[in-house]
Amino acid sequence: MKTYVYYCFVIIAMLAIVGCGFNHSSASPTAVPISTQDLEFATLVPISEMNTKVRLILEPGSDLKIGSSVNLFVENQSNEVLEFRKDYGVKIFTYSDTGWIEVGNGYEYHTTGDVIRLDPRGKGLFDQKPLPIWPNIPNNNGPINIRVVVTGNISSSANGEQVGSYIDIVLNP
Repeated sequence: MKTYVYYCFVIIAMLAIVGCGFNHSSASPTAVPISTQDLEFATLVPISEMNTKVRLILEPGSDLKIGSSVNLFVENQSNEVLEFRKDYGVKIFTYSDTGWIEVGNGYEYHTTGDVIRLDPRGKGLFDQKPLPIWPNIPNNNGPINIRVVVTGNISSSANGEQVGSYIDIVLNP
């Protein structure tokens, strides 16, 4: 009888090990597939945690037309002071068959000083500031998708930890 119980225990243990322990699948069931477009973008803007410590917000009622300015807000989402160049390090991209293409920004930024600081979220009057852009895109009689990116640094970071955010916008003719 002890031998029978021992064999049952061994068989149940083996089934448990095979059923639970030997998953050779390389894909996690919760993994989100990354598109080629997003992989290419990550090489252009190599910031590991985009849209976590800072975010871009489209101003409600913005005129999203090709050839017009677009009004955004840069908002600090962290508990630290964030620093940006006077143009917020803004870059504008569009995606084509050949990959991401940077397009010009026709807006000229006039601020005092070389650095813009955003207060920690909820700890001051300036945790959000306006950012107008003017994408230099020719009107091709169809909508154009653009990706607007800002990059900066955490003020107190000794190693210059970068922060960044992007927003995708569709401009119409």
